[in-house]
Amino acid sequence: MADRKNRVPDRIAIDFGTSNTVISAWNDDLGDAETLDLPGWSKTFAGDKTGESNEEVSVIPSLIHFACSGRQWIGRQVEEQDLLDAPSTVRWMKHYLAGKSPVRLNINGSSMSYFEAGDAFLRSILAQLMERCRSRGHDAEIVFTVPVEASEQYGDWIGTVAEKAGITRLRLIDEASAAALAYQVSLSPGDSFMIIDIGGGTTDVSVVAVDADLSIPSGRRCRVLGKAGDDLGGIHIDRWVVQEVRKRAGIGREADVSRGLLRACEKAKEILSFEDPVCIGRDGSVSELEEPLLFSREDLEELLDSHDFFSRIHSTIQRAMNAAISRGYTEDRIRAVVMVGGCSAIPSIQSTLRRRFGNSRVFVDRPIDAVARGAAAFAAGSGFSDHIQHDYAVKFWNSDRSSHEFRTIVKKGTPYPSTGPVATLRIRGTYEGQTQFGIPVYEIGENGGRRGEGDLEIVADSSGSMRLIGMQTRIDEGRARFWMNENNPTFIVADPPAALNEARFELTFGIDSNRRLLVTSRDMKTGAMLTRDHPVARLI
Repeated sequence: MADRKNRVPDRIAIDFGTSNTVISAWNDDLGDAETLDLPGWSKTFAGDKTGESNEEVSVIPSLIHFACSGRQWIGRQVEEQDLLDAPSTVRWMKHYLAGKSPVRLNINGSSMSYFEAGDAFLRSILAQLMERCRSRGHDAEIVFTVPVEASEQYGDWIGTVAEKAGITRLRLIDEASAAALAYQVSLSPGDSFMIIDIGGGTTDVSVVAVDADLSIPSGRRCRVLGKAGDDLGGIHIDRWVVQEVRKRAGIGREADVSRGLLRACEKAKEILSFEDPVCIGRDGSVSELEEPLLFSREDLEELLDSHDFFSRIHSTIQRAMNAAISRGYTEDRIRAVVMVGGCSAIPSIQSTLRRRFGNSRVFVDRPIDAVARGAAAFAAGSGFSDHIQHDYAVKFWNSDRSSHEFRTIVKKGTPYPSTGPVATLRIRGTYEGQTQFGIPVYEIGENGGRRGEGDLEIVADSSGSMRLIGMQTRIDEGRARFWMNENNPTFIVADPPAALNEARFELTFGIDSNRRLLVTSRDMKTGAMLTRDHPVARLI
């Protein structure tokens, strides 16, 4: 049996981060998301053992090295090849991309932008994922997470990268929404919540509100009420631990810091989130230490306090809150505080925030992979409100235009479960003796214009495809369309066979609580009810 951890379902989420990139996929059997491992590129972090889960979390370091030979080294490969500080290694790509940096890098004598480096990094990952999906005989639906305040240019760039990689189904979701979905925070339109991201180099606090406007593009469900940041993160803590260890070991300030000591202190910081105390240098990897040094959580907490870490966190939170307050959102209106980023696993940081906001409002079980897992849940249909997120249409043949077109049967924003029919269609026979009538249902993407409106009847041609009788209602050509029931087509059988132009079937559509599109079909000739609430496809 294949290792479930390495199994790649169709719905895959990518959280492209400044320090690490996390990939998660939805597993229908488990009803949950799984973090994926790409062998050779990924490394693992221990799960949050302070909670119920002891899972390891796979991440890909956001690193790419361009060798003179043309070969590219990705993620963990860069670290293992000791190429982290090499001139042709690119890191912190997302930071520069989000800031639209015009800086160009000298890579083996050639000029390269951060956009080009990021393109190479992400396309390498997408190629691996596509190959896995092909081996299963499936296509991939990819969801990328983007910062709440990301520019349209950033989202367009992600779309271009995906298109170059051959991705035909792409969605975006803001990181705040994804994190909230991962923690299953109960939110309604208008509710506000806070995202605290304490990562490798920065602390970012965003106060966001769930937007009540269903006309905004799917995935862009949050708007920023207040935002603040500080250059404060894991690399600063590592530096402080190094300084403290050198001080205890009697190492002079002028002495160089070995890479072994830096890595040992970084590892000690991570382990202290789950074990107490930790022994630095016990494996002999730190040349500066004559004997191992014991370091405790209390030592780390005192170190953080002495460098004003906690006060700076509170100050950053308050600056973000001040902006939200100016928009009418006070701190007591914050429904949830969602913590992400590797440093959010440090117990003293969690305790500090729980004292401020209370235990019930602070969510911190999965700080490393919450955003990716929430994005995978979004791909599977999870959302903040019980509304359909896309338009859905039936494909028909327009005999006047001699082309296939689409009639909308479910509009974006339709609540579910429906209290009555969301659409009613009549089907006519297109030739004498027709026995099968097809119902091809398509999801209509966002990249297009408005649809025409009007009443009409749908008829089926000899192949079972639909065609139009009456006024025209169609989807603009620029919009992406995905056949929802291609692998499980729905057919209605006419017995006795239908006559040419005979108004033979009446179809009514509804949506159940599981977002399934249901069809009820009545034979207008015999009066027989052929199907009642028959599931056609699951909507999103």
